[in-house]
Amino acid sequence: MTRDPKDAAPHKPPERRTQPTDPNVIRWVNIPLQERSRLKLDRMVSAFEKLVAVRGLDGATVADIAREAGCSVGAFYTRFKDKGDLFRYVVLHHLEEGLQTLRTTLQAENWRDVPAHTVVRSIVTFIVDLHRQHEGFLRAFYEEAHKDPIIMSRVSDAGVEVEGVLLTLLLERHDEITHPDPRTAVGFAVRLVMGTMQLRSLLSPHTPKETHFAWRTWSEELTTNLIAYLGIAPPKRDASDI
Repeated sequence: MTRDPKDAAPHKPPERRTQPTDPNVIRWVNIPLQERSRLKLDRMVSAFEKLVAVRGLDGATVADIAREAGCSVGAFYTRFKDKGDLFRYVVLHHLEEGLQTLRTTLQAENWRDVPAHTVVRSIVTFIVDLHRQHEGFLRAFYEEAHKDPIIMSRVSDAGVEVEGVLLTLLLERHDEITHPDPRTAVGFAVRLVMGTMQLRSLLSPHTPKETHFAWRTWSEELTTNLIAYLGIAPPKRDASDI
């Protein structure tokens, strides 16, 4: 008897990330998908992200998404009206995860006695690592998200919240920041890092490989520049580092 492909063994769901024990390292917080058919939805989202990362949004068809997820096209349309609807769902879900990450890990009590330069380094490292791990999907996000007013409205609201969280955390260390206008400087610093990563994502496919910076270089150089811009004293170097 021929086996229906949609009855095949379900794909292994994506691994859920956990928080590290080191309080100065920021890691993504996963919010469980609140759906009755959570595993099938997990597979659909995972398949969509995988295909979009490689082919872009236009290159990921509904049929391919369903095939990769091990479900039927009909199952796709029971949840989403079209591919754009799924794109919006994934972006808004991950956006909420990103906000929850900051709310959870950047609480002031978790960073008590941590110097400002370590705060800056941790935030920059988190943002760069996020772009390294999800380079293809974030490129599609930067290319397509501006076409969806609902996504852009939520992104705008999230940006205000992110700046507020970082501003609170860094202004508690105002005595370490010598920039004459710390409030403006922190907001500009957030835009500088995100704008740089956005530009890198969009230009990466068109940049000769031999001129690419390593991800570690992006992280280190952005950190160094932000520390200098904010007027924060850099960490003291050990004699062994010289």
